[in-house]
Amino acid sequence: MSYKVEIFDQVLKRDKDGNVISKFAILRCLDTDTLNQAIAKYVSDVPHNQFVDISLGYPCVRMIISGIGKLKYFDNESIERRNKLKKLNDISDGF
Repeated sequence: MSYKVEIFDQVLKRDKDGNVISKFAILRCLDTDTLNQAIAKYVSDVPHNQFVDISLGYPCVRMIISGIGKLKYFDNESIERRNKLKKLNDISDGF
């Protein structure tokens, strides 16, 4: 039996020349072996982190992030300041 693999991906960060620094992808399939093979082809030799969805809403779902160490992080104090600014400016950006 042949299983279809569904993929969603999104670039998270590019360098000043437009090269991808970090990328996020979700891959899902009804068969674990097929999913594992698809992930191996998708990531090739690019270092990445994998996360497994355990919600059981779909049998086999993996989230992959490349360049996780190259993303810009902020601390909880920054979140509080950001939320205050958002309330002051009435800006909604999904957070």
